[in-house]
Amino acid sequence: MNFQRNVGRKDKNIRIAAGIALIVVGFLSYKLLMLIGAIVLATGVFSFCGLYQLLGMNTATAAEQVSASDDLSERASENIDDFKQEATETAQELKEEAIETAQELKEDAEELIEDAKEKIEEVTDSMKKK
Repeated sequence: MNFQRNVGRKDKNIRIAAGIALIVVGFLSYKLLMLIGAIVLATGVFSFCGLYQLLGMNTATAAEQVSASDDLSERASENIDDFKQEATETAQELKEEAIETAQELKEDAEELIEDAKEKIEEVTDSMKKK
């Protein structure tokens, strides 16, 4: 059987992540999900989907097809490394967004505290005048 790459990078990374998630969920509950997860994971790791081949579908670019190794173990290793790199980059982006959001929330909270202090001071002053 010809295992020419027919799964593109985004498709591959989604399959790897979804496969891992399905295996974990299947391990905790429905065993059928583990099997489905293993299949989805394998199609991502090998960048080959038999169903795509039957349907004549292909999400891999011409460059991805040409650069894909014919050695499935080498291709799997490259794909796992690529997935790890993308996951690390995504985690870093999420971390940066979380830090930015936390800073914005901190600034908003500081403004609210200042507003509350001013209101308390106004109320205290008005009570002293009475």
